[in-house]
Amino acid sequence: MAKKTIPAKELRRVFQTLPNIDEKQLKTLRPYVSKDTYKKLRKLSGFINQDIINDLKKETQSLMQMAADLTSDISFSDLVEQ
Repeated sequence: MAKKTIPAKELRRVFQTLPNIDEKQLKTLRPYVSKDTYKKLRKLSGFINQDIINDLKKETQSLMQMAADLTSDISFSDLVEQ
């Protein structure tokens, strides 16, 4: 059974966000894709979500701040020893 073609606008949005597909995009694509394709897209949708990206950014900033603090402490202790 042939499905209708995906509107170009929706297809462009999906390609721009790959590998992350949000729930809204999944619902929009559902009538246009086969059951198997939908299952594969659904698996991709949970691959990396924005919350994970935000958490990684926060952790990176925290680690960078810790490194800066340690560098500052080492520099200060070197000055005190001299």
